[in-house]
Amino acid sequence: LGRAEEALLVLRDARGRFPADFDIGSTLVTLLRDLGRQEEARIEARELLSRFPQDPNASALLQSLDGA
Repeated sequence: LGRAEEALLVLRDARGRFPADFDIGSTLVTLLRDLGRQEEARIEARELLSRFPQDPNASALLQSLDGA
């Protein structure tokens, strides 16, 4: 609804408050990707993978960005 920057702020705040919540980090990466902010999305995806190294979804998300 045209409030992407506000959504990013909310997601980054939520990620800081709830670092063990995979869905928050994943949503942040996805939004950055969808906004065309690929490098920021990759940075966040690498951070997500470092927090969840055994989660295949974290690995797949980073791989999808590296292939983009």
